[in-house]
Amino acid sequence: MKKLLIAAGVAALAFTGCQQGAQYEDAQGNRTITNLDKVNIQDFAKAADFLVQSFLSSEEFANIAKAGKKPVIAISGVRNDTTGNFDTDMLMTKIKSAMINSRKVLISTTVGPGGRADDALARELRQQDDFVAGRDTLPKTPEYTLSGKILEDRARAGDMKQTSYVFQLTLTSVKEGVAVWMEEKIITKQGEKDSVGW
Repeated sequence: MKKLLIAAGVAALAFTGCQQGAQYEDAQGNRTITNLDKVNIQDFAKAADFLVQSFLSSEEFANIAKAGKKPVIAISGVRNDTTGNFDTDMLMTKIKSAMINSRKVLISTTVGPGGRADDALARELRQQDDFVAGRDTLPKTPEYTLSGKILEDRARAGDMKQTSYVFQLTLTSVKEGVAVWMEEKIITKQGEKDSVGW
């Protein structure tokens, strides 16, 4: 009986030794987990970086910048048309912060779809100040809105699986009511199973 207990203890230790404990990884590094069936944090980062750089280097943005002022953009939102359930703010927050940090664009936080705002308190305080000063309490209309969509495409050949995620962004001129810039970033992942690293 004693030998049996020792053997069971050794087997348990051996099994535990094979498992790797949780550890921190750099979200921008190449040791993050890559899933075939979902959008990972590194996918959001790659898409946001590409889309922002594409916009800031576009001819349309160059034309806007010629006016000598920073364009004010309101975020209309991004629609998730994939089979996965995730918050699209993971993409839009990266896009907004990159645009703001470029110091070339202003992002409205007091205007949003359906009357909602990113910062409801800022809008409320501004309205109070405008009311006391006798000014129009309506927030100034941004010149542009930014909207988007995330799509997916799946394919399979034998045991090999492939998933492509398509990140699309559209900049619309509020005054003209037309799209003035569009871009998409396709991220494709392929393999037989999920893995660590990319």
